[in-house]
Amino acid sequence: MARRLLWAGAGLALATALPQPWAVAARGKPVSPWAEVDRLFDESRFSELWAQLEAAPMPEEPNMRGQLLWRQARACKNLSMLAKTKEERKRYTYLALELAREAVRLAPDEAAAHRWFGIATSFVGDFEGLNSKIKNTYVIRDAFQRAIELDPQDPTNLHLLGVWAYTISDIPWYQRKLVETAVGKFPDTSYQEALELLMKAEALQPGFFSRNTLAIGKAHLALGDRRAARTWLERAA
Repeated sequence: MARRLLWAGAGLALATALPQPWAVAARGKPVSPWAEVDRLFDESRFSELWAQLEAAPMPEEPNMRGQLLWRQARACKNLSMLAKTKEERKRYTYLALELAREAVRLAPDEAAAHRWFGIATSFVGDFEGLNSKIKNTYVIRDAFQRAIELDPQDPTNLHLLGVWAYTISDIPWYQRKLVETAVGKFPDTSYQEALELLMKAEALQPGFFSRNTLAIGKAHLALGDRRAARTWLERAA
C-alpha cells in the first residue's frame, strides 16, 4: 500500500435529498443526504454506488456539488482497482483525479475533497513519468496536509500523510540520489515524522484501521526499535 500511495501513485434517497443541505429524520436528528451512498461505499458495492452517483442530479449549490464530486472520485478510484484491463483502470484513475480536482475547486473547505484529490493524484503515478511522479509527491503531501487542517479529528487524514512520509523516507539513498540528479529533489521528511503522524491517528481513534497499526510497526522497525515494532506488528496480524 505504501509504495502504491506514492507511485501509483443511492438512488431515491440521494435524489430527493440533494436540493437541501440536510434531510431530517423522523426522530428529529439531522441526516446527511449522502447517507445511502456512503453506506454503499462502506459495503464495497462500488458498481452500484457509481451508477447511482452518476445518475444523481447535480446540485446547484457549489459546496454540495463538491461533495457529490469527491464521492464520485472515491467510487472511480475503487472501480479502477477492480478494472480488468489497463485501459479501463487508466480511464477510471484519471476520471477520479478530474472529479477530485473539481471537488476541491467547488468545496475548498471540504476535507474529504482534498483527501481524495491526494489519493487520486497518487494513483496516476502508475501511468506517468518519473518527473511527474516527483512533482506529485508535493501535491499529495499538500492535499493531505490541507485535509488535516480542515478536519484534524479525522484519523484517516493523519494516516495518509504518515504513510506518505514513510514511503518517501523508505526510498533507498542511492535511488534518491539518482532520481534527484535527474529530475529534482524529494520533499523533506523522515521515519520519525511518519511515526508521529501515525501515532496521532491512532490516539484519535485506537484500532481504527489495521493498516495504520501495521504502518506504526514498520515505522518503529525502520527507526531500529524492534521491541516496539514487534508489539505493533503483532497487533496488526
